Amino acid sequence: MLEIGTLGGLSIRLDGQFVEGIGLRKAEALLVYLIAEGGEQKRESLANMFWSESSQEQSARSLRVALSILRKKFADYLDISRESVTVRQNTTIALDINDLETKCAFGQMDEALALYRGEFLQGFHVQDSPDFEDWVRFKQTHLLINLTEGLHSAISEAIEIGDYSKGCSLANRLLFLDPLNELAYRRSMLLYALQGQRSNALAQYEKYRSQLMEDLGSEPSREMSDLYEKVLQGEDLTPFLRDIAPFHLPAPQTSLIGRELELRHINALIHDPACRLLTLMGPGGSGKTRLALRIARAVLRFFPDGIWFIPFEGCFTEDHIITTISYGLQFEGDSITSTQMDLKNQLLNYLRKRSILLVMDGFEHLADHVEIFSDILESAPRVKLLVTSRQRLGLEAEWTYSIQGLSTSNNAEQTGSEDSDATRLFIERARQVKLDFTPSSQDRQNIAHICQIVEGLPLGIELAASWLSSLSTFEIAAEIDKTVDFLSRPMGNASEKHHSLYGVFERSWSRLTVDQREIYAKLSVFRGAFDRLAAEEIAGANVQQLSQFVDMSLLKRDVSGYYSLHNLLKQFAKDKLHQKKADVDHIHEKFSCYYANFLTNRKALLMSVAMLNARQEIRQEFDNIRAAIYWATIHWDVQIIRPLYHALIIYCMVHNWQEGLDTFRDLSHQRMEFLIVRGVPDPAIDHIFLIASIHYAFVLSNIGQIEESEQIARDCLEPLRKFGFKEELSECMQILGLDASFKGDYESAKTYLEKAVLIGHECDFEIWPIFLLWLGHTQFLLGEYEQGLLSIGKVYEVYDRMGSQWGKAFALSKIGMAYDGLKKHHKAIAYHQESLEIFEKIGNQAGIGYALSRMSLSAWFLGDYIQAAQLGLRGLEAFNDLGHSWGIGVSWCRVGFSFLGLGDTDTARRYFKDALLQSTRNQMMPLRLYALLGLACVQTQLGNWAAAKRLVRYIQEHPETPQSYIDQAAFWLSKLE
Repeated sequence: MLEIGTLGGLSIRLDGQFVEGIGLRKAEALLVYLIAEGGEQKRESLANMFWSESSQEQSARSLRVALSILRKKFADYLDISRESVTVRQNTTIALDINDLETKCAFGQMDEALALYRGEFLQGFHVQDSPDFEDWVRFKQTHLLINLTEGLHSAISEAIEIGDYSKGCSLANRLLFLDPLNELAYRRSMLLYALQGQRSNALAQYEKYRSQLMEDLGSEPSREMSDLYEKVLQGEDLTPFLRDIAPFHLPAPQTSLIGRELELRHINALIHDPACRLLTLMGPGGSGKTRLALRIARAVLRFFPDGIWFIPFEGCFTEDHIITTISYGLQFEGDSITSTQMDLKNQLLNYLRKRSILLVMDGFEHLADHVEIFSDILESAPRVKLLVTSRQRLGLEAEWTYSIQGLSTSNNAEQTGSEDSDATRLFIERARQVKLDFTPSSQDRQNIAHICQIVEGLPLGIELAASWLSSLSTFEIAAEIDKTVDFLSRPMGNASEKHHSLYGVFERSWSRLTVDQREIYAKLSVFRGAFDRLAAEEIAGANVQQLSQFVDMSLLKRDVSGYYSLHNLLKQFAKDKLHQKKADVDHIHEKFSCYYANFLTNRKALLMSVAMLNARQEIRQEFDNIRAAIYWATIHWDVQIIRPLYHALIIYCMVHNWQEGLDTFRDLSHQRMEFLIVRGVPDPAIDHIFLIASIHYAFVLSNIGQIEESEQIARDCLEPLRKFGFKEELSECMQILGLDASFKGDYESAKTYLEKAVLIGHECDFEIWPIFLLWLGHTQFLLGEYEQGLLSIGKVYEVYDRMGSQWGKAFALSKIGMAYDGLKKHHKAIAYHQESLEIFEKIGNQAGIGYALSRMSLSAWFLGDYIQAAQLGLRGLEAFNDLGHSWGIGVSWCRVGFSFLGLGDTDTARRYFKDALLQSTRNQMMPLRLYALLGLACVQTQLGNWAAAKRLVRYIQEHPETPQSYIDQAAFWLSKLE
């Protein structure tokens, strides 16, 4: 966790420890600016802001130095590219000024004042950066205004409820911050007087008068002097309460959890003069009303004639709207006038000269009668409207702000102290029904799952928590998984509209036309976000209908134009779809055909110059593609399934092995369960199960999990031959060859891989060059560097013709290995660097790990042990992210050798021991030998020559030791002789 304190100075803490000695004041300033501003910041703009006095070249160089410093300390929190710097999403960063603004927006002024230990970056100055200093001054002013506004609102609220002592205390705190704030002095005087403290009230006046004369040479205002005279004479002070804005808001029955970002955004919109009608839009149960009430209390001071809450539940006609508003405002029209139109005009006249905020709650069912809002805005220029609705009002003056669920944990197994907002809400509401509820680690996992199912929807969380008196968190999660109808309130302690989430959705459903209902039910087939083309092809929804659903909060639309349904709404719509059983299979078939074609149409592009675009398109649609393949695996013929699986395996190769691992494992399990239910006597020879299994084994093999992959491949070998599935047979041979290579059986590996290349090339299997790539790698391990170079060279030529940057990068990295074997290390490192640049550009994590780890070896041979250690550790990080067993073990050894070169034998030994344990556990003999070699070299460093020589001799003579490991041992021993 990164914590940055800026109020009263600068302090930086990382994981609870103060960060000392960043080394450059502008680097510290840059970090504060990046975190405070957020989003993407262009490097050119940052250079101009902090080094405006320097030339463009010099400022860019200075920025690189500062960013290099920040990368070393805060790599987990910043994404630094050649063009820009971005604060990473889903990282935990605490910035005190954000917390301060949130406290002010929530009206938590005691907590806000406790945070305000001084001005923003007080005493922190940066030379020759006038733009940064201007930004600091702007922030200081902005924060002081926020505090002042928040205190004025809190004082008004204290007066409204008669807590004069609290109001007086707040007024005096405000005067400490702003010693010439006349309104604060006036209120302080009034509050002292209302408490009977006449002398203190008069003293406040004299203090203000003296200070005003000294600083500005002027006298207090007439209002201030009039109040002084009234207090002096002991007269009635009621008229002076009129500067306190009345608010007519229902008291909140429960606390507001989270919503810090929403409060800041909505607060800014309310203060924007151009925004006079703001609709908080969201699905039923999203917490729109609670949020509107909180923000209304926070902006109290800015509406001298008050804030009024007007609920529209039970109001159904235009006449009722006018009556409801009048009643809510406590406005009584002229009883002599009998027409509703005259009442409307009287209401508009009443509002004309008033500065009022009207909170209009629950207006979605009256969206056809919104003309009254236009009339109010036109007639009463100082009136603002804050509306809550499940759908857009459709007025020209309308601004909208979408309210979604609370933030949830990305990992249902997260059990740390940093609970998400959704989890915190569940726990607080749970304690209302079960006072002694103290969630265990397992409870927190269950709660996280519940919150994810309901996507943080506050009403869903509250309804789920209300069951805790009779069910465990596990049972609650299981029931919600079954049906959204479970989310009803077992106790009648809330408004009727919030008794059942299913009931909330039914009210939205009832406002749809027959056609809209049919289309919306069909949209439930989507598993992830979808675009309008898919919606039209599969569900028959045109763009106008989709927009209508968005306006009714039944769909979400993101900035990229993709649509999605809330999980609970999807479950509700799915229930409606299944009520028409005839439509279910038909819509699933259309869905699967669409996304199967989507994937297979991009198969060739994944191995071409268009790979990045094709991969991104598939990644965007992958949840739907996976769902389509699952359906196809059960319902389609093997001849249609095979090209679909081939396209999927290519996507996993160029994108993410982990997705392939999860998907093909699930596909093989799903098919097996289907066959068992159908009573198939020997599921293991089912064609689709066989093909899904071999693809699963292929993924396992490529991430170094050789034991399971080899067993599957051996089980599949003869059935694949028997059924004539040549593409999958070549894949099976490649698995057996690669696994043999990992185990040190290089001759068998070479034989299997030669067969894989032959069969794959004959049947023109799209991935056959990968088989040749691994054949070349095995030739390197046998010391056949020239032959290996020929094999890899052919691979490079194939991928170059295709335009596949992915394939070329892997070939370049392997060529680098060959040149290391030929002792041309400068040339090797150049090839590794070229491959690394491509891997980083295309975002291939496995390739990045390979390139870095191999560059580490090249740097080691060149004697640059510091660089070797740095590269090895970066490679290790990449492999750790993938769970790549072989890569992790190799990187441990290479990092160990680097520390050995630096003379740090203790650290080197730890890395070699980790590699030894892992390789022994995973039956990877070459890695085991590599780790033993490292430990032997440690012994030489410690002077234990006899033991070291025996171990080195054993390793050198072992048939499974790769030539590169022997070369490394010889190189090390030669340095010590």
